[in-house]
Order: sequence, then structure tokens, then C-alpha cells
Amino acid sequence: MSASEHSFAKGIGVVLYGLVAGTAVVTIITINAFFAGVLVSWLSPMVRLTGEWGVWLPIAFAYYAFFPGVLVGAFVGWKVIRKALR
Repeated sequence: MSASEHSFAKGIGVVLYGLVAGTAVVTIITINAFFAGVLVSWLSPMVRLTGEWGVWLPIAFAYYAFFPGVLVGAFVGWKVIRKALR
């Protein structure tokens, strides 16, 4: 397919689809990290791992997973857009 065969509306749709895919990846990574923090927070009193910091673990896990999630989401969005515009 040549570039002239792509319409403007299709290009906008592809870019929006890539942005949605990247945003979904960021959301999934952050939510999974939050639940991993909940699991560690729940298990940590059993092994006396974190003391009084166990309450903040889900928030800390989600906070520190957000930036890598943004990087992975940007990569996924770029790959989706690039593949769809070929």
C-alpha cells in the first residue's frame, strides 16, 4: 500500500488506537503492581518483613511501576501505530 491510499480519517483512527493501546498497557502495569503490593503487604506481617511500612506498599509499588509502565506503553503504542500504517 502506498501512502496515498491512506485517508486522513484512517490515520487519525490508527493514532487514537495506538494511544488507547499504550494507555491500557500503562493502566494494566500500574494496577498489577498495586495488587502485587497488596499481596506483599498482606504477607509481610507473617514474616515480619516491613514493620509499619506494610500499609504503604501498594501505593509505593504502583508509584514506582508507573514510569516503567509509561515507557512500555509508549513502545506498545508506537509499535501498534507503525504496524497499522504500513
